[in-house]
Amino acid sequence: MTVNIHNKKSIVENRQLVRLFIAFLLLSLVSVSRADGWRTQIEQDLLMRWHKLSQGHNSAATAGNKPDNNSAVSFIGIGDDYQLPECRHTPQIRLVKVLQPGRNGVEISCGTPYWKQHMAIQLQVYRQVVVLSQLVRRDDLLSSQHLHQSRQDIGSLSKGFYQSPDQVIGLQVKRALRPGTILSPDMLELPELVRRGQFVAIRIERPGIQVEMEGTAMGSGHQGERIRVRNNQSGKIISATIVARGLVQVE
Repeated sequence: MTVNIHNKKSIVENRQLVRLFIAFLLLSLVSVSRADGWRTQIEQDLLMRWHKLSQGHNSAATAGNKPDNNSAVSFIGIGDDYQLPECRHTPQIRLVKVLQPGRNGVEISCGTPYWKQHMAIQLQVYRQVVVLSQLVRRDDLLSSQHLHQSRQDIGSLSKGFYQSPDQVIGLQVKRALRPGTILSPDMLELPELVRRGQFVAIRIERPGIQVEMEGTAMGSGHQGERIRVRNNQSGKIISATIVARGLVQVE
């Protein structure tokens, strides 16, 4: 009898231990969930703000109230095991400046108990940008054969970028560039339509009459720029506006 009673007590004790273990496990899971919850909260909050900024409050894209899949948030200098101090309510999130692709400052605060922390986050925004597919040399004019598009994080493109090949086709390259280069405005310019020493046509327009004569460019320039030109017939130097390749017009 003694042995049987002892066995029954052991079973009861074992059940209690199992219950205690399950309770401890649940508390641990809740603790982990709370520890990770603040990251999810910040990510969702910032992605929603960026979605509204980039798409517009009244657009169809924001009607679903869901951020797109072309943006993400990462935390700079914060380990995976870092936890915010205890807060009885949902912490408040405030941006130091207007949200933009790249590095941003964020202020996290709690009312009860009161605390405030600052942290840096990286907003990654991915877009299709124009990239060189082959080597180009200085003064080359870009064509569709030189270009392709690639998905890139625009937060790291501080010098700017182009999203469509149509924006750069026909532009002139300022310097030699390698394949894989992401094109930015500082690399390109309008093509020089007139070069110094080049023979040009000088056009003079008056009501009911248009006259063209041969001249020599005294400088180089792009469309719309004014340069000095020598009239080869009279030898007189005049100022004219470049209107096309090899053509200037006197106003």
